[in-house]
Amino acid sequence: EVHVDELIIILRYLGLRPLEEDIQEIVKSLTTYTTLDWMEFLQFMRKYREHDVAVMRRQFMLADTDGSGVLDVDELHGMFVRFGYSPTKPVTMEALAAVDLDGSGTVSFDEFEQLREYLRSTSGFTADEAEELSLLYTQIMSGNSTKFKFKDIQRINSYVGYHTTMDEIEMAAARVGKESVEKITFEELLKIIRGVRDIERERLQRLVLETKIFAPLTSKEKDNSKQ
Repeated sequence: EVHVDELIIILRYLGLRPLEEDIQEIVKSLTTYTTLDWMEFLQFMRKYREHDVAVMRRQFMLADTDGSGVLDVDELHGMFVRFGYSPTKPVTMEALAAVDLDGSGTVSFDEFEQLREYLRSTSGFTADEAEELSLLYTQIMSGNSTKFKFKDIQRINSYVGYHTTMDEIEMAAARVGKESVEKITFEELLKIIRGVRDIERERLQRLVLETKIFAPLTSKEKDNSKQ
């Protein structure tokens, strides 16, 4: 038998991003107990698959802003932003190339389904960036200490060019539900570093805005202000 609380773990292991309320709704349609026997578990997986495909189809249709039935690179990029991956344009272009099986330069719904595994493995980074971070993660985890520390994330951030404070790293970790990083998976590390990247982007945006506000007026702006 499988306990209901284990279902979300199983689905996440398969690379899915389930919501607790969706799981509970399907379970209630199958049993009033807190465990599922083998046949009920198979029924649950079938029903969740149907639900998952329906959700993906809605996401696809929402992203398909021109109603063409396929997603181009701009539509795909907009979808990534809404999903919270905050990708760079090269990441989006690489993702498109990875799932564009027919080489059309667009993504069909069948190809769209392959994006989940790609996003799970790269979490908004290019494949090269994810591979480099994986090597750093492995080196730290195979070192003398068996515990990951926030300062280890700071070391990785510095290595890849992100100059963030310890407070900002802890803030990024809290955003993905990690108050402690002693036991951290590589996927969680990617999410934290993506959060750090977002914090740096926000800081840069504020800096640009402040610079624009306080920059000296040009001659044309001075003339316009006198009118």
